[in-house]
Amino acid sequence: MTTPSNAGTLTAAASGEARFFANSVASWYLATLDPYAPHTQNVESRLRHPVHVVTRRILYGNIHATEAADGSLHGDDDLEALFNDDDAEIKDGGPETLTRRSAARMEAFLASCSVALREDIGNIENVIPAKGSGVVVSRSSSNSSGTKLRNGVENAGKDDVKKGLSEKQPETPSNVRRARAMSSSSAKNPRTCRQIDHGDLMLRLDLYCRTLRRIRSLMDANPEKQIEDCVIQYEPKKDNS
Repeated sequence: MTTPSNAGTLTAAASGEARFFANSVASWYLATLDPYAPHTQNVESRLRHPVHVVTRRILYGNIHATEAADGSLHGDDDLEALFNDDDAEIKDGGPETLTRRSAARMEAFLASCSVALREDIGNIENVIPAKGSGVVVSRSSSNSSGTKLRNGVENAGKDDVKKGLSEKQPETPSNVRRARAMSSSSAKNPRTCRQIDHGDLMLRLDLYCRTLRRIRSLMDANPEKQIEDCVIQYEPKKDNS
């Protein structure tokens, strides 16, 4: 197998290392997150620290510790231990803190994971209803017939509301007990929150770890040179012909 001449281009082995770290973080996170906590809360409390550990390991640590004697990738014994201990001291020979660019990159990655699941937006105006719903949507117009039709729909809706209020069931003791029982049951069985999909998280982590691995390749290829934490300038030029 030939080695790419450009240090910013990952070899198959380097790509495998990046994917190993991405899979380690994704698997640990999904196995330890709180299913009853919101997605954004889990990202902050369960994903931040493993991402920080992997960021430092790829940039400064022994990234080849994942390679066995036969060349295959295997689990790193101390990696999961570091994930489980938020106060663990990371000895990788690097600086005490990440560089400003590396820290900003990690924060941007975590922010992108936080917004991976968007809450449903309610009260959206100008939403076109489904056919047969009986709701008329019309822009401002001088058409008097359209105005009358809209007014008729609004009045009909008000009449339905009044009718529903008048036919409201009285709060008998049995109804009150039933409502309390339902409330108590929901409190005892909290609903789980929707979490990020493994495939989505794995893809994001893989791209992030590959970027870090390329930076490490550039640092290893130029040990005497101060390498900026940006790999775009080292991208090989594409042939447009």
